[in-house]
Amino acid sequence: MQPDSIIRYSRIAAVLIGAATFPAGVLAQDKIVFKVAGDAAGTEFPVDIEEGTTVLLDEDGNFQVTCKQDTTKSTAACIGIGDDSGPSGDAAEVATFVFQTGGTISNNGTTATIAAEDSLGVTMAWTVSNAPAACIATGNRSVSGWNGDNVSPSGGSFSTTVSNTGESNKTYTFTLECFNESGSAGAKTITAIVAPRTQEPPPLEGECTITKAGIADPVQRALFQPSGYTQVLKTWAQAFNGNDYPNSWGAHYPVGSWTMDNATILGKYLSIPFTADTVFRHKLEWIPAVSIAQLPQYRPRPATGAFVTISPCAGDFRTSTATSGPAGDETMRSACRIYDDAGSIYFGQYVNTSTCPIVAGKVYYLNIAFADPRDSVLSPTESTCDAGAYWYSPGVCDAEFYMRN
Repeated sequence: MQPDSIIRYSRIAAVLIGAATFPAGVLAQDKIVFKVAGDAAGTEFPVDIEEGTTVLLDEDGNFQVTCKQDTTKSTAACIGIGDDSGPSGDAAEVATFVFQTGGTISNNGTTATIAAEDSLGVTMAWTVSNAPAACIATGNRSVSGWNGDNVSPSGGSFSTTVSNTGESNKTYTFTLECFNESGSAGAKTITAIVAPRTQEPPPLEGECTITKAGIADPVQRALFQPSGYTQVLKTWAQAFNGNDYPNSWGAHYPVGSWTMDNATILGKYLSIPFTADTVFRHKLEWIPAVSIAQLPQYRPRPATGAFVTISPCAGDFRTSTATSGPAGDETMRSACRIYDDAGSIYFGQYVNTSTCPIVAGKVYYLNIAFADPRDSVLSPTESTCDAGAYWYSPGVCDAEFYMRN
C-alpha cells in the first residue's frame, strides 16, 4: 500500500472549499467536508482523513492534515479530492496566467522586470480549462485581493499596484490554482520584479561646513562619518512608509533593517535628510520593535538601543554632554545626540537646553546607528540587535519611530 498523503491547504483553500471549520473533537472525525464558496448547488468535497490524525493549524489559518490515500490513482491523491499531482483526467487547470501587455511591464508569462517607480499598476489575466468550481489567488500578503482570495473560476483579470522603496530588487509573486471535483492540475506562478527607486538627496551647498579633518579631538573625529561604515541615504518618505516630513505614520514605524529590505545593519548607518520648518518644537520618539497590528507582515527584531543625531552633516555621530554648541556647530550638543532603547529627541525653533536648534529652510540629517557610542567608539562589527528576541537574526534589527508634531 502506498503511503498516506499530506493535505496542505492554506487559508486560501478555506475560501475555495468553504470555511474549513473543524468540528469539536476533530481528532475523532474520519472525514472533513468542504464546500465550494458561492456554489448555489452546495457542492461538497468530503475528504477522508487518517484515524487519530492531528490537524495542524497555524496563526494565519493554514492547516495540514494526513488524509487516506486513493490507491486507485496512479499518483498520490487523497480520497475525495481527486488527483492534484499534475495534469490528468479532467482536473481543473489554469490554462494561461500572464501579465497583460501594454505599459511598462513586459509580458513573457513568467517574470516581468519593472523599471523603478514610486508605484506602478499591473494587471494579470488568466484563462482556464476543465470547468473549475473555484480558483484561489495567493501571493504577497501586502497585495489586497490576491492573498487567499477566491477569484473568477471562468477566467478574468486582476489589477493592483507594486512599488519599491528599498535599495535592492523587490519581488512580487502571484500564484493561481483552480479546482473542481477531480482536483487541480497544479498552480501557475508569475512574478514581478520591481527595481529600486533612486532619489538624489537635496542640495547641500553651504550646509555642511564641517570636515572630518577639521575636528580637533581624535575621539570625536572617529565618530564623524565613522570608518568602516557605509552610509545608507534614504528620503524621509522612504524611511516612513511614504509620509513626507514632518509626518511619520499612524503608529510607531520600524526603521533600521526594515528600511533596507531586512538587510543587516552591521557596518551601516541611516542618514535621512529633511528641510527644517518653522514649527516651534517637534518630538521624534522611538521604542524597541514590537508587533504592529497595522503591519501584520512585520516580524519585530528589536534593538537594545539606537543612536540618533540631528546635524547638518550626514553621518555625524559625535557625542556631547554640553547644553549648547559652539558657533557654527550649534547641533554639537547633548539635545541633538541621543542614545537610548526607548528615547526621544526634541528639535525646532524653541530655544532651551533640551531642544536641538534648527534653522528654518536649512537641510539637516536625521542620522541613526544601531551601535552603542558610550565607549566613544563605533565599530562596524557591533550592533545593538537583541539576541534574545524571538525573531532574532544576527545584525538585523529595528527601532520603531513616531513623530509627534
